[in-house]
Amino acid sequence: MFDPSFTVFAPVNSPTGSLTLDGDVRDVVNYHIVGNSTIYDLSRMEKNQVYTIKADSGHSYVFKQGVDTLVNCAKIVAQPIVATDGVIYPIASPLRPGDGDRILDAIRNKKKIDCRNF
Repeated sequence: MFDPSFTVFAPVNSPTGSLTLDGDVRDVVNYHIVGNSTIYDLSRMEKNQVYTIKADSGHSYVFKQGVDTLVNCAKIVAQPIVATDGVIYPIASPLRPGDGDRILDAIRNKKKIDCRNF
């Protein structure tokens, strides 16, 4: 049966202000939508812990709760907006497909993660 739930990460700034659209725009837009998965409350994560999910699309997303709550390296800037079929998280900057996997590789290789490089 089709699960209509989803999570959307919605940039609140200029959608391309800090993003170079090298690939297909559709891929970039779709990366902001995690289908068949509703992530309701990131504020319940333990401080300074890293959490990951692998979406049905195969993309990875990395979450960290510290001073700020981050998805990949984008700051979540407001409370989530809960809808009947999912949740929307306002984020400070657009996500780029592949960043979650690059961050996971850095973690596995015990490298420092510098969000300016993502």
